Amino acid sequence: MEQANTVETYLRLIDKCCVQCDEIYYRGQSEKYTNMQPSIARNEGYLENEGRIYEESIDMKPDEFQAFASPLEILSKMQHYGIPTRLVDVTIEPLIALFFAVVDIKSEHPGNVYVYLSEGCDFEDKRVKALSLLATVHNYDLEHICNEFRHRFEVTIDSRELLSLIEKPVFVKHCDELKASNSRLYNQKGAFVICSNVIENGYIKKDLNSLDTINPSMIIRIPYEYKKQIKDELDNLGINDLTVYPELPSVGDYIRTKYNKDNFSLDETYVLMNKKDISIAGARRILFFATLKSPLTTLKPPLTIEQIIETAFGLIDQYRPQYDVITVHIAKNGEDYIMYNWILSAQWINPMLDQKYRPPVPFEIDCSDGYYLEKPTSYSTLNDLYENNAFGDDKTLFISHQKIYNCIIRIYQEFRIANENYIATNFLELIKKNQEALHNLSIQCRNFARSRDPEFDDFLYRHHCAVYSLADLHFLIENDKLNGKELHSQINLYLTKAKKEIDLIERHSNQWKKKLGITDLES
Repeated sequence: MEQANTVETYLRLIDKCCVQCDEIYYRGQSEKYTNMQPSIARNEGYLENEGRIYEESIDMKPDEFQAFASPLEILSKMQHYGIPTRLVDVTIEPLIALFFAVVDIKSEHPGNVYVYLSEGCDFEDKRVKALSLLATVHNYDLEHICNEFRHRFEVTIDSRELLSLIEKPVFVKHCDELKASNSRLYNQKGAFVICSNVIENGYIKKDLNSLDTINPSMIIRIPYEYKKQIKDELDNLGINDLTVYPELPSVGDYIRTKYNKDNFSLDETYVLMNKKDISIAGARRILFFATLKSPLTTLKPPLTIEQIIETAFGLIDQYRPQYDVITVHIAKNGEDYIMYNWILSAQWINPMLDQKYRPPVPFEIDCSDGYYLEKPTSYSTLNDLYENNAFGDDKTLFISHQKIYNCIIRIYQEFRIANENYIATNFLELIKKNQEALHNLSIQCRNFARSRDPEFDDFLYRHHCAVYSLADLHFLIENDKLNGKELHSQINLYLTKAKKEIDLIERHSNQWKKKLGITDLES
């Protein structure tokens, strides 16, 4: 899955597909909807009575349908009026699909655009005729359908050919026939996927193979935070509720959305997770790490990217009088904070600060007056990756880290005793002896999952720091420039760092063991 924060980024991603294929179809919708079923399949009663729905629709409004000769044209007209059908709307215009992905800016769900590189069929294609015919019949007997096909289209087919025609959904091309049957879809550069029936052992079932059974070549996610911004960009390009829905009620929707002003307050928009004073001689500098407050706990809607920027700059403004360089990293939630997966980074650099004390590379977006921004382009898709792969069960993590600790303490004690009776050659031999074990422990640490609890995750990280402090002793073997005194000084430094981490582990181990309900036998 890709992520697009702007229309420009979105079109750049689409261009990659255009190189591979000239015929592309798009489907834009909210990520709230986890499937792309046709409307006829959303209710068991609809699906069981598909043929009756088709017939009754024509009987109730014969004047609306009399001009259409083919089943697909009638299904297209039914789709226009919201009558359940086996058609799924798609489009050949990527910006229209993007509009549908972001249209509901009040929904906190991201929007997705599904991109399909597929050859489409016209209205006269045999596959289209066969699949549309299935929507009109009550009886799925193969011989009956073959007879209906010959009667409707004056073409003879046998059962084997029929089954081959209806085994998969097909894309129906954007064409002039849509002008009469579904003018709205035509204006949207629309097309259809006509869904097929499930076939088992040569029998046609009522269940349908929906668009979900076709793998998209690309999925582009628009995070919630950027939906409004992108919808505004599309409006500037002439793609909005008025052009997509030319009916009069859309005017009201467009006007209300365009001129609606949110009552946004900076109060309780973020949780400050950590701050570090990193001042140096000549420049007072501070670093902030924050997460956005959950809308569920504050009863507020989630923030748009504009509001997140305002939040970051508001935090900066509180500290401007005391500091020359202020940096803020904001994550959406605790998991992203743990993984340093920032939704936004902001920075302020005092314009009067001497050049030699300024950060060598400020953030890429210059907002003037010393303010800079960085907008990561993959935080949402990275969140998926981390959600599925980065985190583990806390109890399991504790037990696995306890095993690491038992190895650490054994090796540390060997080094400590050797240091009390320090002989350089003996100590270097001891480093060599434990080098492979410490290397393997370092690899294990890098492969461990993370905890979703920031405090517990920090406790686990102490184990990693202890391992790295001891593992770094091997650099002393390779450094032949150290004299005896410098070598011993470096050894003491590494062992002191390791002891600091070991002391922290021992101080908090029982606390976490009790909190997680871990018995002595388990640990």
